[in-house]
Amino acid sequence: MIRYIMQRLGWETLCHPPYSPDLQLSDQPPLLHSLDNHLHEKFFTNEASLRQALTNLFASKHLELYRKRIEQLETRWQKVLDADGEYFEN
Repeated sequence: MIRYIMQRLGWETLCHPPYSPDLQLSDQPPLLHSLDNHLHEKFFTNEASLRQALTNLFASKHLELYRKRIEQLETRWQKVLDADGEYFEN
């Protein structure tokens, strides 16, 4: 269901390399952990109910803190992709 919704929204899916300590999701605690906890074992029958659940979650958070984390994660992913599997200094 999540993949279907991501496709409908036109979101790009980035594959997570098998071993990349620089990309550990635990380094991104507030947003990703909140998202995981908020959506855990919930079933959404349509896109509108998923959007509402996410809207409620984000409304309860200070978004500026998360914006920086998301931007950092994108940069970190790009470094791994650019290295093409080779070791690099962070």
